[in-house]
Amino acid sequence: MKGFFAVLLGGISVFSLAAGATPPHCRFPHGRRVFTPDEPVLFHLPPLDHIPDLRIVDFNGRTFKVHLRRSEKNVTAVLERQSPGMYWILDGERVMDAFAVFSPAPVPADPESTRFGVFHAYTDDNYAHYNVRRELDMLRRAHLFWVRATTFMTPCLHSGGDWHARDQFIDDLRTRGLVLLSMFEEMNFPKTWKPLLTNPRTLEAIGDYITKERLTYFEVWNEVNNERSGTMEQYIEFQREFYREIRRINPDARIVATGLASPKFRGQWGAFLGPNYLDGLLAGGIDAWTDIYNFHYYPYQWKTQDILDQYMEVFHRYHVRKPIWVTENGMAADFTDIPAQKKQAAYLVRSAVTCLAAGVAKYFWFLSRDHPAFAYGLLTGDLKPKAAYVAYGVLARLLGDSTYNGSLPSTDAVTGYRFTAGDREIRVLWTADASAAGRPAIPVPSAASVLDIMGRNVTPGPDNTIRVGQSPLFLVVHTPKSQTTK
Repeated sequence: MKGFFAVLLGGISVFSLAAGATPPHCRFPHGRRVFTPDEPVLFHLPPLDHIPDLRIVDFNGRTFKVHLRRSEKNVTAVLERQSPGMYWILDGERVMDAFAVFSPAPVPADPESTRFGVFHAYTDDNYAHYNVRRELDMLRRAHLFWVRATTFMTPCLHSGGDWHARDQFIDDLRTRGLVLLSMFEEMNFPKTWKPLLTNPRTLEAIGDYITKERLTYFEVWNEVNNERSGTMEQYIEFQREFYREIRRINPDARIVATGLASPKFRGQWGAFLGPNYLDGLLAGGIDAWTDIYNFHYYPYQWKTQDILDQYMEVFHRYHVRKPIWVTENGMAADFTDIPAQKKQAAYLVRSAVTCLAAGVAKYFWFLSRDHPAFAYGLLTGDLKPKAAYVAYGVLARLLGDSTYNGSLPSTDAVTGYRFTAGDREIRVLWTADASAAGRPAIPVPSAASVLDIMGRNVTPGPDNTIRVGQSPLFLVVHTPKSQTTK
């Protein structure tokens, strides 16, 4: 790669194309946009009459000048070594593309025991067109081993239904060591709810498919407490029969109750909260037909801590001892808006850590990639990484096999939680105050390293303290197992 290099700049260069010129676009060989620090980062631009003065900006605002070499076929750029983190390729102020850098980490021996996953929106339709295999590869590189995906019930009811794409999807997950949470439902809720609940062929057909694929984790419908034509009693009855049939076919199967929506989508906010519906399900005896509980919440709906506390209060009141998962939580961020991406990344880490501290066993982000209707993805629709993708990968590496060990001494300024993973104690810290004055100094223990949410080392100040902000920091203390706090 002789002749290619990047120089760290002290300032920011600005470039704009001439009027009427076609904006350039990047092309990464084989679409690969995830690297390790020792790998060169290479991308191409199409031949241009005018080569843009590109620059690369990382999550912390450092700017890199990109040097380009032109050939007859394209313009090529190579960056030799980069620290872990998120990098945006800019043309002036326009975000063209991005790439991610992760430090190498061993793959967990048991991915099923890990704690983080995503909701995957693209499966059966146009499987190859959406580059699903590449997406799954990117999830694996981020150590996101759990994938929640919808399996529509209607094809089960039609003999000769085309399950080829779904079979392919399951095979592709398995070859990558990813674990599927298969959610059985149908999109056209009001018209399909009662027919599917009352049609005896539904469970028979699903059972045939499960026998074929030997799946393990099954979610029974999605957000039944939204607008439906069915009743709570009908849902409990359907889950009971679903549970009996699936466990008869596969005694090792685990049945996940419906993912409850927090507020009602149509109506007054807070008027029909998921915790109230959960109370009704538990009072109706659903615990006998449930292996795992499941709920959703989003920051735009209500005060997130209040929603989380209300759900957990109901679980505690009914003495639920089974695992509790959050299978949808998310925040939108447009790829072209770097501040929004940073906000999304920080929120992801804070919300996931808060869920684990509250007793949630597994946490799933909505979505793995952007949907045409909303930009909640860790990746764009064409698989460009966002900052949240890197932050989630760092979190998964640190806390994917961790045990919650309690909160740190609370203050008005700092939120902190403590986890153990092997011989490490990992402390996660942040503050709600965005101002400089609201960033308190936290002492760094001896034998501790500090990482930001991009996985980059943070150097303490001369007084051996760090400043904590809204973007969390990880204090990693290496402790012999015999000394680890229990």
